[in-house]
Amino acid sequence: MKSYFILLAVVLWALFLLAGSLGAQNEAKTYYQNGYLFFSQQKFEQAKEAYQKALELDPDFWEARYWLGKTLEQLGDLPEALNEWTMILVSSPSNRDAFQKWVVYAPRVWGSNDVDLTSLLSGQNQLDLEKLWKEFLPRAIVLGRSESLDQLLLAIQTLDWATQKVSNLFAPYLRSAVKRAIQNISDNPQPGDIVTYQLLFYLKEKNLIAREETEKIFTLLFAHQAGISEEKAATTETLEISAEGIVSTEESGDEAGLGFFINQP
Repeated sequence: MKSYFILLAVVLWALFLLAGSLGAQNEAKTYYQNGYLFFSQQKFEQAKEAYQKALELDPDFWEARYWLGKTLEQLGDLPEALNEWTMILVSSPSNRDAFQKWVVYAPRVWGSNDVDLTSLLSGQNQLDLEKLWKEFLPRAIVLGRSESLDQLLLAIQTLDWATQKVSNLFAPYLRSAVKRAIQNISDNPQPGDIVTYQLLFYLKEKNLIAREETEKIFTLLFAHQAGISEEKAATTETLEISAEGIVSTEESGDEAGLGFFINQP
């Protein structure tokens, strides 16, 4: 009989806690709805207060946090707005609504900070998710818009990592950086530049570039190195590239064709 009363007390206590939790969630929804009403009336200070009260009752209420961010955006407080959207992304990296806001403002507010992206890629330090979204990823977005191959290579590596490890929402920005890098090489081929080959090999290894496009770029680099037309370069039998950038040409018997060798280690 004693065990029965203990069990009953535990059940009642659990029901009490559940009722309290449901009550808090319902109250949070009421504040959220009030906040939306204030926002639609452009009463942003009242909306801010309502969303904050909703989050005090239910910190996981991401819709309230998202709209709090939008309210802070309207009030001109972008850093705090970004903090709210970032909190959503830390716990839910594939939240498209929060990401679309983050990707507009994070590069502007945080992207100029000089952070060591190589430490992220090497996995040397324990991953801090908040630091990831506030420092590393905004910087990668900014570098992905660069005209420098060094910066583009680092951006592509980071955005590729982010697409695989964090969220597929980074995929379009990875593709954009790859496109910019390929265009950079095509417009200004530098056959003696080691970064050019490092970048091309990374793209090839990660299947971020089509084989036909790779061959076209290597032919272009060879033509500039050898001082011949791309048509002539395209008839060569051997084209071996590596990151070390050691280039030589040789006659190939009666054909007198040029071979482009950058021996892979």
